[in-house]
Amino acid sequence: MHGMLGKLLELILTVAEEKLPTLVDLFERLTSKDANHWWIALRKFLRKENPWAPPTSFLVTSNGLTGEQWIARLEAAKYNVGDYAKQMYRSHKFVATNGVTYKLGVIMGHEFEDNDRTNQNIWAEGERRGWLKPSMEHSGLLRELVSDEEIERMGLWALILMHEPVSGSYGNPSILGVYRNDRGRWVDASYGRPGGRWDRERGFVFLVPQE
Repeated sequence: MHGMLGKLLELILTVAEEKLPTLVDLFERLTSKDANHWWIALRKFLRKENPWAPPTSFLVTSNGLTGEQWIARLEAAKYNVGDYAKQMYRSHKFVATNGVTYKLGVIMGHEFEDNDRTNQNIWAEGERRGWLKPSMEHSGLLRELVSDEEIERMGLWALILMHEPVSGSYGNPSILGVYRNDRGRWVDASYGRPGGRWDRERGFVFLVPQE
């Protein structure tokens, strides 16, 4: 640890004075509340990838949190968790894993005709691609990973987790989604029935098998 800090200080001392404000700006972003998103962007930049290109897939690693712990964690980080979403997180159907890395793929809403953009057809398209249904756990992992700005760059208002629908005390089967809107950053639930139809500005998230 101390050796790495010493090396970092040595490198900083070689930076021309007029470039130091840029370095300070970078460090501030890497230690801000959005630090995770800036680290992801920096790693992409170092791999000579476009860090601002709209993503079509995501890698997330589970952390063993229960649904109740996810509610507390998200709300502590100033995310909003809808009442129906909380019921789903507290359901016995919420299954936690720990230390497992998952690849999540996105089917864009514009890939369907407006009248065909139903859960039934979206699940069928995921199956055609050889993709699997994600789990409720993936909604929290995705919410922490993806900023509202990234969702906006994708041309979307939400990323919908196409997991098996879950019914709460309200009776209707629902699926979880990561939403952006004028009222903040959200995890909420909606539209779980096979015929439920979605707006074009939605992306639909599946689990992509890894080799």
